[in-house]
Amino acid sequence: MTAPSATSTGAWFAAERQGDIAYFVFSNPARIERFNLAADAWLPVIALTRTPTAMAATDNALYVAFGSTLSRFALDGSGENVSDDGLYFVS
Repeated sequence: MTAPSATSTGAWFAAERQGDIAYFVFSNPARIERFNLAADAWLPVIALTRTPTAMAATDNALYVAFGSTLSRFALDGSGENVSDDGLYFVS
C-alpha cells in the first residue's frame, strides 16, 4: 500500500477493512480515505460535514459516529442517514 492521498494531513485515528477496501478516518479535515487493496489504488475521498469520533465498516454500510450522533452511509460514502442524538458520546 502506498502513502495516503495527496489531500491527507495529520494522522488517521481509525481504520477498518471490508473486503478489498481499507477505510481510514481523519478528523482534520473531517474525511474518510479509501484504499482498494486489490487494485493498489486510492479511491475518491469521502468528505464529512462534521468531525467524526468513531467508524465501523460492515458488508453493506459505513457507520460513523459524530459525538452522540450516529450516521449510516453506503460504502461509497453516499446516502447519509442520521440517527437521533443518542445519550452517550461514541469514540
